Amino acid sequence: MTTGVPNPLRIAMLVSGTGINGAIVHSLLLMRFLARRGHRIMLMHRPDAWIAQQPGLDGVELFATSFGRSPSELIRVTRKVNAFD
Repeated sequence: MTTGVPNPLRIAMLVSGTGINGAIVHSLLLMRFLARRGHRIMLMHRPDAWIAQQPGLDGVELFATSFGRSPSELIRVTRKVNAFD
């Protein structure tokens, strides 16, 4: 159910953990809640991260990244964030 908000936000969530812990579960619940409210969410996660495989992320844009600091990875992430609409 989307309630909608007058001015939806664009929110990028960065979750670097690959497993499951309290912070990651909290991030998952928060993303589900914010997406249902009509906000645009992009989840930046490591490849094969537990959080990206969970149900209920309809409307959440998933983006796998190594969180590396190489110039090519930084450029790739920057382009994705800038294109996030």
